[in-house]
Amino acid sequence: MWGINILSADGCHWLSVNPENSSGMQGGNVFDCAFGSSGRVYVAIRGYGVQVWYTGGYEWSALSDLSGDYWTTILGPDDLASTEIHAIALGPDGSVWVGTSSGLVRYESGLIDSITVKLNYSDSGLIGATVNDIEFDGDGNLWVATERGLNEVTTEGKIEAFTTADMWQNELQFIYPSSVISPLSSPVCTSLQYDPAFNVMWIGTNEGLVRLDLTPPPVKKIELDKVILYPNPLHISRGDNSLRIARISGRVNIHVYTIEGELVHEAFNLADGDVAWDLLSLNGYQVISGVYLVRIDDGTHSIYRKVAVIR
Repeated sequence: MWGINILSADGCHWLSVNPENSSGMQGGNVFDCAFGSSGRVYVAIRGYGVQVWYTGGYEWSALSDLSGDYWTTILGPDDLASTEIHAIALGPDGSVWVGTSSGLVRYESGLIDSITVKLNYSDSGLIGATVNDIEFDGDGNLWVATERGLNEVTTEGKIEAFTTADMWQNELQFIYPSSVISPLSSPVCTSLQYDPAFNVMWIGTNEGLVRLDLTPPPVKKIELDKVILYPNPLHISRGDNSLRIARISGRVNIHVYTIEGELVHEAFNLADGDVAWDLLSLNGYQVISGVYLVRIDDGTHSIYRKVAVIR
């Protein structure tokens, strides 16, 4: 089939939209569409780019009347590293994401960004060059299906990667740590579908279907009242050069204040036994003798402890 072919909701009528009956359309090799507000359809045309079809509305009367429709191009052939387009999706912020055989392209308000394949350990990028499908989850994270595995592009811009043990060992062990190994049935991910009712991402591969539950594990309560800071007091003259934290069952943050309430030091994501304070102030100077207040929090609850520094 050529162009866009639409079946009415009652199943009685077909509509075909192609360059022959819609003059602004720049090609008929349509691989994917995304649907925006006010009847705007974002059309991925292989061999050309991405156009917006202004339909006037999604009711059948508006769709079937092409006389008032018009088309604009937001990504032309010169804007893409490859016009072999596989997928398109709209982000929660209104951005347009396009999956191609040469990576991801993001378009927003006339600005174009690209994410290509990761080639070195220190680089950031996709696990595979060919983007077969893209899908947003309920938290606004973008999932990317490639020929070498799966990526998650978080709302903060961090790119997580998942693949199989064989793919990692054969092609990726000098680019990624072994933590990217996952239960994927195959590294060749071909399609994605998010189920908002169960917060599940369904991943189609060339060796079957994978169900990924995106529900975060329950947060384990950290018993802050058992936390200790040691040594306390700290005797600099006896060789004490750092304050450590212990008896915690999860990650915590600390803030150190003078008795007057001035922030002296802060540290985040500390685990049991970590150095909480190197006895330096925020500007890198050694602190003076005195009593300091240490605020310890797990992101939800907090407690205070007093620490004495003796020089």
